[in-house]
Amino acid sequence: MQAARAELAATVQASGTSLTAIFGVGPVIAATLIGEAGDIARFASRDAFAAYNGTAPVEVSSGRRKILRLSRRGNRRINHGAHMTAFTQIRYPGTEGRTYFELSAPPTSAIKIFSAPARAAAGIVIHWSGGA
Repeated sequence: MQAARAELAATVQASGTSLTAIFGVGPVIAATLIGEAGDIARFASRDAFAAYNGTAPVEVSSGRRKILRLSRRGNRRINHGAHMTAFTQIRYPGTEGRTYFELSAPPTSAIKIFSAPARAAAGIVIHWSGGA
């Protein structure tokens, strides 16, 4: 297990990515993001990347009531990596995710508690990768 982890870390470092500079993104999550997303420049914006990985909310309105829910679509591996990064950052004061979580409006539902930090983490990933 140690040898596999060391080999994975060396491979990620050799790729020249700056993803591991993001707090909460280690070699395993970085390798997952690189392998699943491919070239990040192919996404036109943060919103496009969020839709691809399933962290963008989906509207399921009926009549006058407007409801947003978590998307069940998208790349679940990238979605998992975004959630792991977001919740790691929320646990530690002084990180981008914690600052976002503290400055944002209090969540009004469980959906917002889980989706907003992951969407923010996906935006941080695209920013660090040199995307839109």
